[in-house]
Amino acid sequence: LKRGGMVRKDERMTWRRHGVGLMGSWSWVSFVACIMVAQVMLDEMGGYLLVAGGSDKNCGSFVVRLDGAPSVEHETAVCFALQLLSSDWTRASVRVSCMFKILSGSDSGENVLGRGTSLATVSDNEISHSLGQFSVAAAKLFLNKSINSPSDSDIEILINTDQKFKWYTGVDGRPGGLEYDLVSVVMHEATHGLLMSGFLDISIQSQTASPGNAFSRFDNFLANQDGCSARQYSKNSRDFYDILSHDNLYFARSNGSLIARLYAPSVPQPSSTAYHLSSLYDGTDGDLMTSSIVPGYSRHTIGSTVADMFAIMLDLNETGARKCAYLLPANQVGPNNGTVIFGDGYVLSLERDTFVLVLVLSCASLLIISGFIAAVSFFRLRPKTQVWLSAVE
Repeated sequence: LKRGGMVRKDERMTWRRHGVGLMGSWSWVSFVACIMVAQVMLDEMGGYLLVAGGSDKNCGSFVVRLDGAPSVEHETAVCFALQLLSSDWTRASVRVSCMFKILSGSDSGENVLGRGTSLATVSDNEISHSLGQFSVAAAKLFLNKSINSPSDSDIEILINTDQKFKWYTGVDGRPGGLEYDLVSVVMHEATHGLLMSGFLDISIQSQTASPGNAFSRFDNFLANQDGCSARQYSKNSRDFYDILSHDNLYFARSNGSLIARLYAPSVPQPSSTAYHLSSLYDGTDGDLMTSSIVPGYSRHTIGSTVADMFAIMLDLNETGARKCAYLLPANQVGPNNGTVIFGDGYVLSLERDTFVLVLVLSCASLLIISGFIAAVSFFRLRPKTQVWLSAVE
């Protein structure tokens, strides 16, 4: 997520053992027991206890390990964000690593507020053929088992602590005019790690693109404005680049219906193109997942559009955007001004294209029949001409 605190020094608590007798041993055991009881009580209340050296925190459906957080308030905001996201991800526990650090160019650029990714993927062959690589978090839902080792995270979130970014760590969604809302950014990056990510390899210099090592589950739903799969363009690296850079890229179901317009600027942004919603969603309930956020703004829900996309990707009967016999040439795609109708792809139980064809033919037939009836009526019913003669004296 791009933009539209100061880092504290590492504080480590050290403990000295002041006695080796029986009383000293029992004091140490009692202290550890108290810490464990307090941790359980605070977790039940939705809070967490800051322990020296870091620890895992239960935040709804997520278990998060924080590293380098500048303050307890930063940690509170992270856990609150994941608790909010839990309402949209309830069926499997997800382990998250959240690190606060200054992000450099190698971390996707100095103007990036944060970065979120799945640390591993699971082959579609382990779940179902030809559905794309699943994130670990999503694969858990279908395989019903742990995939990473207990010490590994499923999702990694990086938060930029460069001093030019002032973070708002409150949880009420009311950042100041110069502050970036940390809860919104954490929710955004975690959503990328759950399902909104992939492996697209885009080169701006050579104007080429490829699917990388494999297509992700999300990549399978990339489509042009006709609902035809973007994967069909991937055989030619220049065509694939064009389809990803004409501001006319969509998330489409297997029946051809367009669910969402995606971010596809004329100059593609690696790691950002395709995996965000279009800026057309700014100001709507879907703008948590647009590519940028401005200071003073917050969004604490993923929105109905992203929720629909999640439901579709988690439906194993959905194979991705359809393959089309006729494919619009890549260099003729877009831009589109948002006039495409989004829906389920059916009208009166007919596919949209079929319905339009039937409607046009019906109207044409009606016009022909109406014209014929009008012509017959004109010739049969027109009045006879009468000539009146006047007497001439």
